This record gives sequence, structure tokens and C-alpha cells, in this order.
Amino acid sequence: MKRFFYAFLLTLFVVGCETVEKNIPVTGLTLEPSELLMKVEERDTLEAVISPENATDSNLVWSVDPEGVVSVDIRGVVTALHEGEAKVKCETEDGGFSAECHITVNNVPSYPGKTVKITAGTFMMGSPEYEVGRQTDETRHEVTLTKDYYMSECEITNAQYCDFLNAIGIKDEERHGYAVGTIEYFDLEKNETVTETQVFIYDCTNISFGGGDEWGVTFNGTAWEPMPGYENHPAVFVTWFGAMAYAQYVGGDLPTAAQWEYAARAGNSTAYFWGDDASLSDQYVWYKDNSDKHTHPVGEKMPNAWGLYDMLGNVWEWCRDFYGPYPTEPVTDPVNTEYSAQYGKEYELRGSSWNESATITRCALRYGHQDWRYFCVAGFRVIFEIDE
Repeated sequence: MKRFFYAFLLTLFVVGCETVEKNIPVTGLTLEPSELLMKVEERDTLEAVISPENATDSNLVWSVDPEGVVSVDIRGVVTALHEGEAKVKCETEDGGFSAECHITVNNVPSYPGKTVKITAGTFMMGSPEYEVGRQTDETRHEVTLTKDYYMSECEITNAQYCDFLNAIGIKDEERHGYAVGTIEYFDLEKNETVTETQVFIYDCTNISFGGGDEWGVTFNGTAWEPMPGYENHPAVFVTWFGAMAYAQYVGGDLPTAAQWEYAARAGNSTAYFWGDDASLSDQYVWYKDNSDKHTHPVGEKMPNAWGLYDMLGNVWEWCRDFYGPYPTEPVTDPVNTEYSAQYGKEYELRGSSWNESATITRCALRYGHQDWRYFCVAGFRVIFEIDE
């Protein structure tokens, strides 16, 4: 009888211990990622990790603030509904631990890279007369941009450009050393839409076209591909036509010179988007003193205040409008349709490159070239206008 009683007590003790062991409280919660950029109609999954892994109560409560931008289900699957910004919050029922993910949704469904929303505003375009390195074509004037737009966070890369060429079926069957395509665009000089067959980009290995700077793209006999190791370098040897064709393919456009400078300055009126101190260039810019005479992967230097990388340095960037005289009076949403009497019909290039000095690599510095020209120092980025 005693033996049975002791066995009964031992059973109660074991059961009691097991009960205590199963009641393991939550001690923490993390949510990955903490930031997310999405496109309209895109889905992504947030990963909520409870500490410890064997916590007794692992129930989670999900919420969105404000509602309407994204939705989230009980599994943490987020669906982008509308352009805007929102926070998805995850909270444990046990202990009330919480974590958030900040989500930005843009309405650029076809562009494969990240974009930054640029909010409309007014700024002083050009440079003051006392700015070091100032050129005579940088006449300072007030510009108002009335529409928000998205801009690609980085310059378009070799990999992105090859994806475009291969997707639309452009080949170099006879190995001429360049990609030729048809483009329809609005001609600012003729004031009408035209269709033309033009060279988009040159094979960087073709010496006869000034190649040999082999950090661009090449045709391998079947398809276009980046040079090995240069997939994430900015696309170079691309003509204005080629830049415009890519922009149209992803549903965007090239920025006007005003849109470009407004975004580059990021609210700053100084020579550089970080101030007037050229000695800080190494932190933000690939230029003559630190580039080792070639392009570099996009996004390696520090961005400007609005989150745009390589707005100065690395490569010059093609703009939508002509390189021509600036006005002196305030203007709204300018598109330069006049070109320089001295240099003729040239499109604007902005931002300088790996081959220029710090005094050249300023926000206001302008340059221009014909639409058919190509360079190892020139590439582009794209913008997307927001539908109202």
C-alpha cells in the first residue's frame, strides 16, 4: 500500500513538473525585414521570430497603419494595394511584444530596381556667381516642379540593360559591335512624335568604336551580357536613344535637367548635395581622385539626403531635354526645347563621372552631346511620373 502511495505522489510530481515546463513565456519578438519597398499588386512575406522558439503562446496579432496602402494576413503575407507609405505591426498576445516594418509602395510595376519618391517643390537651379568652378551656362533661376515623380535609386546597370536588350530580342547576329533598335519618341525640335531606327548601345569590347574599356556589355553570339564582374556597374557606351528606349520599356522617361538637378540637390542649394566642402567628395562620389580610372558598382558611396546614389560621379547621366541657354526669370516644369547656337542639337548630360575633378562634379555643372554619341563615362537613370 505504501509503495502504491509513493508511486502516486511521484506521478503527481512528474505531471506537475511537465505542466510548469510547458508554460514558457514570450521574451521577445523581431520582424524581418524592418523596411520594404513594394510595387502595386506585389506580395511579400514578413518573418516574425518569437523568443524563445519554444514559447508556450506563439499567437500573433497583425495590424496596418494607415489602412488602404497594404494588407496583411495572419501569416504575415503583405499585399501592396495602393501607392503610399504604411507600417505593418506585429504583436505577441503573450507579453505584448511588438515589432514594425515600414513599407513604401510605389506605382512602378515594370521597373526591376528600387525607386525614390521625389516630392514636388521649388528650388534655385544653376549656381551663384561665387561658386568655385562655376561655368557661364549655370545662370541661376527659380524653378517650380508641380508634380511628384519617382526616380531610380541608382544608375541603370549593365545587368538591367542586358535584360532589356534580350527581352525585346535585339541581337548582333553579324557582330557589328552594337545593338540597333526602333524607338518612337516625342521630338522636341519637331514638336511631334517620330519613329527611328538607332543604335542603342555599343559592345564595350569593340576597339573600332573606341572600346577596350571593358566594363560594359558585350554580345556573346546568342545574347547580350555584362562583362564578368561588372553586372552591377552603370551601363556605359549607351546613346541617348538607347537610354530613352530603356526608360520607355520600363514605363518611365528620362528626367528633364530640372528634375535631375532638383533630385540631385535633395533640398540643398550648395555646390554639392552635402555642402560646399569638396574634401568630403570621397564619401559620396566616384571621381578622378579615387576611381582608379573606371566605373564602380552603383550604390557603394553614401546617398544624398533623399536616398539617391551616385547623383554625382561614377557616370554622366542623359537627360530628356536639350542642352541650351537658361532663362533668368522663374519657370514652372521647364523642358528645354532650345539648343545652343554654338554647339547645335545636343541633349543634356548631368552629374559628372569617374574621370572628372571635384570642381566639375557639382550639382549645377552641365554638359551636352548629340543623341547618337556614346562614351565610357556616360550612362543614365530613369523617372516615373505619378498618375494623379
